[in-house]
Amino acid sequence: MKFSLFYPVATGSPSQRLGTGLLGLDRDLYRQTLAELLEQAICADETGWTSFMMAEHHFEVEGYQVTPNPLLLNVHLAAHTKRLRHGQMGLVLPNWNPLRLAEDIAVADHLTGGRLDIGLSRGYQPRSVGVLGQHVNVSVADEGRNRRVFEEWFEIMRRSWTEDLWSYQGEFMDVPPSGLSWPHPISARLGAGVHAGEVRQVATVPKPSQLPHPPLFTTLTQSPATVEWAARVGSSIVTLASDHDMLRGLFQRYADIARDYGRDFKVGE
Repeated sequence: MKFSLFYPVATGSPSQRLGTGLLGLDRDLYRQTLAELLEQAICADETGWTSFMMAEHHFEVEGYQVTPNPLLLNVHLAAHTKRLRHGQMGLVLPNWNPLRLAEDIAVADHLTGGRLDIGLSRGYQPRSVGVLGQHVNVSVADEGRNRRVFEEWFEIMRRSWTEDLWSYQGEFMDVPPSGLSWPHPISARLGAGVHAGEVRQVATVPKPSQLPHPPLFTTLTQSPATVEWAARVGSSIVTLASDHDMLRGLFQRYADIARDYGRDFKVGE
């Protein structure tokens, strides 16, 4: 059995948060939080824990979860640990440009020595998704659109990691957009996706250190659509649910769907 730590990365103490101050804005408290986080990661590394996970949260001026970019923290903590894996629960895909996130993950995978895990989330906080996801007009309230963006963003990321030259036409993004001029003679000569001075394909670099990409994890409660998606793409599911009957049904459903895609799991594996 493997054990992981999941950290909220809060600044200040519970007694301080009962006051009126916005602890997330306190630079000294954040510096102290980072020092304590590093100390605990080193301890986890030395005492046999499997991984050290953090969430993505934004605008947490209250000081509860000051982790706008857990990937940066993953890289920092990995530089001071030897065997501990590092990841997130999870990166909120609608908040990001999927191409940029795929690149950042690939670089972070190399910088962590191939000890990176990737948690994926659609997002549940309106203050975060409503602000950062406005480039594709997503909101927590519109679950259907949120899910379509999430799945399209992951498909773009998957192609970025696993394919060389590629193109994609989706509901929300075309990669590359049509009519993009690139009259570069070396690109044309090397066959870098350029034809007649126009970009027709891209190749995102670097590729991740781990093949085909870092292990995937998906947070959920009991959404059937999320279970089906995770089983289809090979992402392990993580849940805070504690009802045993519901959990058995959840994991059995995952195993049944995964089998249809060539991954034969028994419940509990």
